[in-house]
Amino acid sequence: MLYFGNNPSLSRHKENVMARQAFANAFIKRAKTVDIAAVLNKNHATIVHYRKNHDWDLKYKQDYKEAFDRAVTVYEQYNPKSDEPEFLGMDNVRLLSLVKELKNRVHSQEIVIDEQRKEIEKTRNALRMLTS
Repeated sequence: MLYFGNNPSLSRHKENVMARQAFANAFIKRAKTVDIAAVLNKNHATIVHYRKNHDWDLKYKQDYKEAFDRAVTVYEQYNPKSDEPEFLGMDNVRLLSLVKELKNRVHSQEIVIDEQRKEIEKTRNALRMLTS
């Protein structure tokens, strides 16, 4: 566990708790609380607790702010900023629905293109017959 430094233990030492909290809050944009909890070997209530304390700790605890900044740096290494910010807030169900909708639109466009190709070929054949 590179992020957690030299002492990645599951202990309740302040530094370890702070590192886990910073990690959870940095990655909450990318994963569900239960998934983050599984990575940290905690339950989802712990992650909810981390979220509830995040703003206050970020504002008043310099060591937490530093830990969070390091966690955000790690997050950004593995999750480059999206050029499509409107998709960041969507859950997986909504994204899947959007993908299906776009797939149907692409299919409809492919049908139109295929019909246009056939029409072009008919026109070419008609021109050939006229010029022969």
